[in-house]
Amino acid sequence: MFIKTSGKPFWIGFAGAGLAWLALALLKTLPNDNILATRVAALFHLPGWIYILALTALLGGIVGGLSSLSGSLLRKAISPWLFQKEGVKTDS
Repeated sequence: MFIKTSGKPFWIGFAGAGLAWLALALLKTLPNDNILATRVAALFHLPGWIYILALTALLGGIVGGLSSLSGSLLRKAISPWLFQKEGVKTDS
């Protein structure tokens, strides 16, 4: 039932949150010459600090995508009851 339209909210949330986390991580790591990001990358046995930023963006994107998806599915699940009394047609 939700398979046809549930991908779009996930990817929109993934892109928005992932880009936001990436931008924030870049704003925090570039002024200090990537010292902390390089040390954290060494803890995870990664070859460079850029991999930590990519991992941060990936995890932030997954969390953002899942939250956007759950909000979309919740809206679809409760919208028939919300608009039933008012006589307003829903988009589903």
